[in-house]
Amino acid sequence: MAARPATGSTIPTTRWRLRRWVARPAGWLMPGRLDDPHRALAQSEGLNAQGYGIVLLINHFSTRDSLQALQLLFASPVFSRRPILAPVAFHQYGRYGALIRFLARRLGLQLCPIVTGGTVKRLGASYQRGQGLPAYLQAAAGCLAQGGIILLAPQGGRRRRLGRPRGRPVGNLLAYAKRHGVSDVALLLLGLGLSEAEDYDDPSLRGYNLGRVYDLHLGQLITLQQLTQQGLRLRQIDAWVFERLAELVPTAYMRPVSV
Repeated sequence: MAARPATGSTIPTTRWRLRRWVARPAGWLMPGRLDDPHRALAQSEGLNAQGYGIVLLINHFSTRDSLQALQLLFASPVFSRRPILAPVAFHQYGRYGALIRFLARRLGLQLCPIVTGGTVKRLGASYQRGQGLPAYLQAAAGCLAQGGIILLAPQGGRRRRLGRPRGRPVGNLLAYAKRHGVSDVALLLLGLGLSEAEDYDDPSLRGYNLGRVYDLHLGQLITLQQLTQQGLRLRQIDAWVFERLAELVPTAYMRPVSV
């Protein structure tokens, strides 16, 4: 894998300008209130400007969550210029796959489709769970090596509650990157919630929720080196991530699921 430039790679000017232009109307359609007591956004921009790859980790309860996180990235004068990659469930392309891929190309987003259990359930047994995962890990490590950003929802799909880790999506990503010589990586955790929502069992909350205000809570930024210094092994990182996300998501998102 090629060595990472000291200040990271940037996308073509036309694409980052389009991202910045998109960020404003997206903010009108998807209003959000950002809580950043540790100035983690500015700190992560500073590290990223030095060439660090950033893994932005979010909880996932609605269709809008990834778009809300992308709006935050597009509005940043630093992140808007960086390569951005996100894994997506293969079945999420659906009948709008061509349009999604077109928009992703125009905005300089790299989407990596992975066959999940949900894909097999929806599209049939001809799809093998895990297809696309090796290609995603390779592309994600390359993105981080360029000082890019990985947008990842470690719950692995929309969930009515934060729950517990299913597998090790964060640990496996970091382990793969480290094996390929990429260690300048920082984790930025973002807890999302719908303002004034009291019941995340409500099916009406699972869509785009356009016009409704989201609360965005950023946790403390931490680098892979700092995690190692704390004695955390890569196989323990996913449990650590969920513990930190639990501090950032709404209380209602932590309640027991209604039967």
